[in-house]
Amino acid sequence: MIAVAAAIIGCDSSEETDDSLDQAGTADDQEADASDSADPLAGIVDASEDSSSDSPDNASLGLEGNEVITGCTGSFPEGRMVLEHGRTISPAITNDRLELFYVQGEPTEERFYVTRRATPQDSFEPGELVTTLNSVCSEGQELSIDISGDGLRAYVACHDDIDTLAEFYVATRTERTDSFGEPLSLGTHAASFSVAYDELSAYGTLYYSGDATLFSSRDDLTATFGAPSPASGLESAPLIAPALSPDGLSLYGALDGKLQVATRDTLDSPFGTPVPIFGEGVVAGGPDMAGDCRHMVYVTYGGADENLRYMISETERPLD
Repeated sequence: MIAVAAAIIGCDSSEETDDSLDQAGTADDQEADASDSADPLAGIVDASEDSSSDSPDNASLGLEGNEVITGCTGSFPEGRMVLEHGRTISPAITNDRLELFYVQGEPTEERFYVTRRATPQDSFEPGELVTTLNSVCSEGQELSIDISGDGLRAYVACHDDIDTLAEFYVATRTERTDSFGEPLSLGTHAASFSVAYDELSAYGTLYYSGDATLFSSRDDLTATFGAPSPASGLESAPLIAPALSPDGLSLYGALDGKLQVATRDTLDSPFGTPVPIFGEGVVAGGPDMAGDCRHMVYVTYGGADENLRYMISETERPLD
């Protein structure tokens, strides 16, 4: 899931909030430079804006050997904090829930980080810089990130203005222990965007001027994305940092300072009106869901002292 700070929660900025809650610390660089291996996305071509209406299978979601989709129905309770690392935004989690990518740092000083945990029940410790991904953005830009379910493709965006379309990129690796290769451009989208679980569609919103949640698609993983256009049913509902559920029927994002969800009956149906998923007073946004459709990480706003900070929480909904 990808996002931007006051943008992540979808509320007006104030003296207490950043101008950007989205997809630099002092940790030493841990990631080696990318190797000169063959590029799996060489020969990128433009894609049609039409996408298949077929539901993605486990193979396309990178779920082989991991968790399977166990059901995307039911309510999410308010979650627990799993990462606090200063101003921490744009969480993106792998399907096994053991690897978390995120953006850390004050606006104009943001950097891409990754952290890992031994089991899904653990919290995350502050992570390490992702050298290859940080090299694609210029100093002073704000950042966003999303990760494929299998952890092998990172989608990143660098933007000077969260209210304009920004170029975004993909970087690949062969194994989870490898460094990412050189990022390649995939086209432009709203700075606050995320890539769906089949990685063939993306959603996003222009923060200040956006009236709609935007959608774009491509034919396959070697193609660039088409120009974004309003998502059906959400022409007047700009969900900030939207994230699609693995079954494609629920779109989560921030609106009016609340984490909300818009649902549809089928992949060809329009989305309905977004509704809040937590109770009153919970300021949250920037969601990203694991491949089992039961676990979601998101950004919360709070802190133990007077210095309110952005941090990452995780929630689990019970099985039906």
